[in-house]
Amino acid sequence: MVLFSLAVGVIGIVGVIGLSDTTADLKQHIIVQLQIPLILTACLVGAALSVSGATLQVVLRNPLADPGIIGITSGASLVAALLLLLTPQWATPYLHYLLPLGCFVGALFSTFIIYRLARKLLASSTAVILAGIAISTLSGAIIAWLFMFSNADALRNLTFWLMGNLYQTDWLILSVGGPLIVVAVGLQLFFAGDLNKLYAGELAAKSSGVDVEKLTERALIVCAIAVGTAVSMAGSIAFVGLLVPHI
Repeated sequence: MVLFSLAVGVIGIVGVIGLSDTTADLKQHIIVQLQIPLILTACLVGAALSVSGATLQVVLRNPLADPGIIGITSGASLVAALLLLLTPQWATPYLHYLLPLGCFVGALFSTFIIYRLARKLLASSTAVILAGIAISTLSGAIIAWLFMFSNADALRNLTFWLMGNLYQTDWLILSVGGPLIVVAVGLQLFFAGDLNKLYAGELAAKSSGVDVEKLTERALIVCAIAVGTAVSMAGSIAFVGLLVPHI
């Protein structure tokens, strides 16, 4: 599918009527600077959400667990809303790069709060989900409140961001976010053996020598890094982390 989409894009750009008079440099710019980053963003974001969703469903022992449910996505979206609506005029040219950084920080911060709340509630899987729902509800309320004070342009930008799209990245953002996602997904694949044992039950995992508490802690942190980076690159994209593991 990656090769097919790239081929369709190249053929469409090179052979489309109306671009025949366009210079070769401009066509190359469209393919290299727009088409390829779009495809790479789709691959990286899809991998981050899908693998993190599978990890969370095992760690939380809940087949309906999703990065959005435990509050990681909402924390990143809240920071995005604050940046889009409150960034001063002089900093607007840099918003394209401030937004991914802010979303990444928001995702990590919300995960830290969820983890601390869960530790206070004996770190059960139910506690993590309840803490995540609380964070999501609070973040959603603040975003809805911010809607009341935003102008038309900021409101439109925030709406498109919360819908999620793949057109917000370039090579610079990919060079920062791409390695983070690759490492985070790789670590989750490294945990796959222990996660499979945990999938059979906590008692079976402990009997096999798995440190369930440490595995849960590491898995949540790695998921936060993967999902936070994905949200910072493409906004809030729902259902991928929930459906793909089941497929």
